[in-house]
Amino acid sequence: MKRKRGWWTIGLGVGLIVLSGCMGWFDSTTTTTNVPISTTQPTTNAPTTATQGELNIWLNPGVDTVEINSVFVDSGADATFNSIPVAAIKIESTLDMTKTGIYQIVYRAEAYGQKCDIVRYVTVIDETPPLASLNPGIDTIVEGSVWVDTGIHVLDNSLGDVIVTTEGYVSCAVPGEYMIKYLSSDESGNVTETYRYITVLPVE
Repeated sequence: MKRKRGWWTIGLGVGLIVLSGCMGWFDSTTTTTNVPISTTQPTTNAPTTATQGELNIWLNPGVDTVEINSVFVDSGADATFNSIPVAAIKIESTLDMTKTGIYQIVYRAEAYGQKCDIVRYVTVIDETPPLASLNPGIDTIVEGSVWVDTGIHVLDNSLGDVIVTTEGYVSCAVPGEYMIKYLSSDESGNVTETYRYITVLPVE
């Protein structure tokens, strides 16, 4: 597996398959691994304000559900003491944009011996399917010759493993139109379908 431009390029193994008397090459990949969840703290009805005596702190509105390996913009928190603005600083963060899960960012305000914390929950998701494209190949052949499946090139924003499976067959002994379907599935179950069309011409 090679890394390229912030994405993973799947290193496809090459194997030989015989399909109805026609030799073709197919590509295969490795299996996936489980993605850990950093925290299981619930986000339902999580408070957006907190109060301690005359000290009040609240979360600024923001986008707290983001795609894996994207950019999270922390909108922070604000606070007042007896209606006078005071600083609210980030004191802790478990956020990891490289793994799906629910993470915490903790903000604190302090004034006149009082302090008050509030937590922002950030959910990192992976709902983007892999990007797949056909590798160049010769897909129009003459009956009785050999067709070589050059496979596909796959990129995924998770930078994790992608499983590629194929469906379909090509008979080099029988003229006609054939289709090979490639299914690219990432660790989160997002799937992309890619199609290759092969033409076997009769001998003239």
